[in-house]
Amino acid sequence: MYSGTLQSPKYRVYKKSITEYRVEAQFGNGWVSCVNGNPENLMLTGCELHVCEEGRKSLLNSKADGIDAPVFAWIVCEGWEVIPAHRPHNKDRVFFNPYRVDKFVDRATENPVNSCDEIIVHGNILSYS
Repeated sequence: MYSGTLQSPKYRVYKKSITEYRVEAQFGNGWVSCVNGNPENLMLTGCELHVCEEGRKSLLNSKADGIDAPVFAWIVCEGWEVIPAHRPHNKDRVFFNPYRVDKFVDRATENPVNSCDEIIVHGNILSYS
């Protein structure tokens, strides 16, 4: 079981494709890969959600399909853990779609979500509290 805590770096997580995520640890001014692939579930703690507006605008202006688009949204977290597969319950969902919104939003209300205590990444679903 993989995991990480803030005893050394901060972490960032971003989506590489529909099923693949990358977890990187910050050391000094650089980022080092911790997990690269498609874990069943990731639990992220102490989360800040970021969107690169320049990257989003570039994607929208290029009319690309997004498959080879640069990273324009990511989550910075204090800790992470790969957890057993299960569909998260009793949590709201957060999402980011560069074609529909300009930042991470609550799925039900579409109110912006800039930070949260915990996010469970389950495939294409981000559940938060």
